[in-house]
Amino acid sequence: MVSAELISDAVGAAYMPRTQKLTRAIAKSMIILFAGKRYSVGTRGMSDHRDAVQEILETTDQKDKRYLASFAVGRLLDIYAERRHRFFGSTEELSLALDITYRHDVNQAIAERLVQMAARAGFHGRFPDITTKLLKRPPSPHEVTLLVSAYVADTAYSSSISVEILMQLAKSCMPEKDARIQCERIEKFEREFREDTLL
Repeated sequence: MVSAELISDAVGAAYMPRTQKLTRAIAKSMIILFAGKRYSVGTRGMSDHRDAVQEILETTDQKDKRYLASFAVGRLLDIYAERRHRFFGSTEELSLALDITYRHDVNQAIAERLVQMAARAGFHGRFPDITTKLLKRPPSPHEVTLLVSAYVADTAYSSSISVEILMQLAKSCMPEKDARIQCERIEKFEREFREDTLL
């Protein structure tokens, strides 16, 4: 539950001059208030909370940015983890968390958690860039396996570009035997997908 004091701090900060930096405490309160919220304002809808969180991070002191970016990403990952199994689950919070890390540094533990969740969600288009940027390493065999598992689990979707990306990741990031197993999983999925579309 969001406290009245937190709301008051956040609303007051929204009217501060753009040149005035937010304190760590107020920025944290605003992130708690806005992260993961879905607003219906005109046609913008979901983008409002994305803009708000990014603006909050831009308006904080440089010395607090890493702490607050890590806090915001952690908060968004918690929200995503709680919502992802719902019938109308969304990857919006995970996507915003990834976007934040492209603009701000985050701590190692948060970066590791984000990479694992992105792999589990099948964000193969973000690999290997995400592990190179955040963790200074290529994707691990486990992360590639998670990416492949997410792809073959989605029986409503097939893409030659996705296949190419996943096979390249398997061949470049895994031992040869493990890479062959993952490539065979993808090929089997593609065969079955084509057969199903012919029915």
